[in-house]
Amino acid sequence: METKEKSIPALQQILHNLRDLEEQRLQHRDVTFSLLTQLHEASSIFQELLAREKPGEQTSTVINYCLMKLEMAIKQVEFGNVGDGLSFSESVILYFLHQTSATK
Repeated sequence: METKEKSIPALQQILHNLRDLEEQRLQHRDVTFSLLTQLHEASSIFQELLAREKPGEQTSTVINYCLMKLEMAIKQVEFGNVGDGLSFSESVILYFLHQTSATK
């Protein structure tokens, strides 16, 4: 199980990896599999965090929102819209990181 203290650095690393994938994509490399792997990892982290939160709490609402949006990003990538899925997933993770730093 992920704790918040472990999940923040893990999501920051995923964000870094997504930025690397964006550079590779711009060099016309296929990053679909690697991107989906990163997105599924982020989704797992969010799901584990959600399992530790009380329903109705602000953090729980933020995590649910991020999970929903991350699923949309995964669908974009699966349907071939890799660029939009990549940038959208970056914004979802950044949103979560911003929200969690604002609630400290």
